[in-house]
This record gives sequence, C-alpha cells and structure tokens, in this order.
Amino acid sequence: MANLRSILQEAGRRHVARVAVLYAAVAFAVLEAADIIIPALGLEEWTIRWVIALALLGFPVTLILAWIYDFTPSGVVRTRTLEEENGEVRSLSSGLSHRPHRPRNPSRQRLHPQS
Repeated sequence: MANLRSILQEAGRRHVARVAVLYAAVAFAVLEAADIIIPALGLEEWTIRWVIALALLGFPVTLILAWIYDFTPSGVVRTRTLEEENGEVRSLSSGLSHRPHRPRNPSRQRLHPQS
C-alpha cells in the first residue's frame, strides 16, 4: 500500500493526472469533430474506428511521456527524480549517497534549445 501511495504522490508531482485530463478533453473534441467531418467527406465507416483506436493507443504513450518530461518556460526538460530534487544521488554500489547533485551541463537536459 505504501508503494502505491508513493507512486500516486510521484504522479501528482509530475502532473500526470493533469495531462490525462487534458488528453481526454482533446481526444473527445477530435472524436466529435471526426464524427461530423468523416461522413461529410464521404470517407468509409472504418475511418472513425481508426481515429478511436489511435486515440486509445495514444493515451498510455502520452502518460509515459508526461511522466518523463515537463514543459517549462525554458522548453521541454526531463523531469528530475525526487532524489535529484532533494540533492541526493543514487549510486549502484553504495545505495543512497547524500551528496548534492550538480549536473555537468544543465543545458544538455533540454530537448529544444531556447530561441
């Protein structure tokens, strides 16, 4: 139970629920638009099924990306782990070390450089 609680706390810290709600709202809007546009364009009935399938398959992918990355004013960055935020570094041989974490080059963590 404590493990589930820590996962839910971490998901809250990483704003995964916010992304899930936003994805559901956008997917609903896209599905409603597709329901109107696809028959008007004379496309086959199976086209709407593909739109639904893509929306369903995109949901877990979006949640995984929301867990890994954050949108910040400086661009898309990898979400720091709780240990990194607390200034702790996890070592493979010695368990948990209490040394402050200092990235070598913080700009390397950004996916897109600032314009």
